[in-house]
Amino acid sequence: MAAETSRQRTDGNYRIGIDLGSGSVGWTALLEKKGEPAQLLDIGARRFEPGVLGDIESGKDESRATARRDARGPRRLTWRRQYRMRKLFRLLQRVNLLPPSENDSHDQRHQILADFDKRFREASGCPDQNAAHAKLPYLLRARALDEKRSRHELGRAIYHLAQRRGFLSNLKAAKKDEDVGVVKAGISELAGYIDQAGSRTIGEYFASIDPEEIRIRGRWTARWMYEDEFQQIWAEQSKHHDDLTEEVKEKVHEAIFFQRPLKSQKGLIGMCDLEPRKRRAPAACLAFQEFRILQRVNDLEVTRPDSEIRPLTDEQREKLIEALAGQQEMTYGKIRTLLGMKKSREYGRNYTFNFEEGGDKKMVGNRTAAKMIEAIGDRWTELSADQQNRLVDDVLSFESEEPLIGRLMNGWGFDESQARAVAETPFEP
Repeated sequence: MAAETSRQRTDGNYRIGIDLGSGSVGWTALLEKKGEPAQLLDIGARRFEPGVLGDIESGKDESRATARRDARGPRRLTWRRQYRMRKLFRLLQRVNLLPPSENDSHDQRHQILADFDKRFREASGCPDQNAAHAKLPYLLRARALDEKRSRHELGRAIYHLAQRRGFLSNLKAAKKDEDVGVVKAGISELAGYIDQAGSRTIGEYFASIDPEEIRIRGRWTARWMYEDEFQQIWAEQSKHHDDLTEEVKEKVHEAIFFQRPLKSQKGLIGMCDLEPRKRRAPAACLAFQEFRILQRVNDLEVTRPDSEIRPLTDEQREKLIEALAGQQEMTYGKIRTLLGMKKSREYGRNYTFNFEEGGDKKMVGNRTAAKMIEAIGDRWTELSADQQNRLVDDVLSFESEEPLIGRLMNGWGFDESQARAVAETPFEP
């Protein structure tokens, strides 16, 4: 009864307004009469601990779980790497390419490899222990290209390949363009040095240089460099060891180079507004690129110097669409030049577009086509519209660069430089 006397009964004819913030909830209850607010019933606020840290007002906040998530990532990578090395270590022991051990722990593996390196260093007669330690595995890898090596020497060389297996680009991974650019620039530079030295593999190149003058560690390397070296070493050593069969080769290759694919995110793609039973198209597909251009050009209005507002003429519209179809973007200044819209001497004003009033500086063109032209030049324009669509769909369907390069070379007849240029081109996500 006390609750009824302190709060007015409303019989359900009231409204509630809620203001939800990052650290509080405010609410107001209003009595409603004849469909309109008539009386303030109650008002209040409830504060709670925010779920984020940082400057919330300026939008520089982050989840409380960020630090925990950032620490979990490296732990997960470390565990996966150790699991991969243990798996390869056990496999090499089973095929007698490494000596037996009590277990496959990190300490046991390190001790076995350290003992082997010491014996090999003493046998090679190298007085400089530091230089020998840096070059030892590379010397083994280089010699395995041309001459028979003992089983344990071969196992040590293969194990070292797994320790330095290089960068594998994933087309679906979210990376900053500048980060990927630095990695690929380093890989390209190293590949140039290998060619200049006349080395057949990356291991042979590192075995030929002085680590005191040219650094070996801390270099960007590519996965394909190590896979190519593995194939060459195995081809040579299988001539001298009959039990190094194709089946064993496949198991060792999988243990070294297998990389878990990214989890598919296609379930997060929304359904199309026009075809509700289908997923939305990728932004990089040519149909969406053309749709975006047409939509933007159709909505474009011109304000003449005499303040008359009108849409583009059919001729201007076709000219602008054709220009946008071959480049990534155009500033409104270039559009005015293209359409012959010169500043009026009579009114002292220029032609302006409606989107400029909202702060836009440029119109987006067909970014996919422009990037394909940049990558393969005239080869793109020689393709029919259907072939262009199929090519873009092919590119977007691959997750890794190397399989995509193979598809472009074998399925489309591109040379390696063209295929690699397309594979390394970042399209709209």
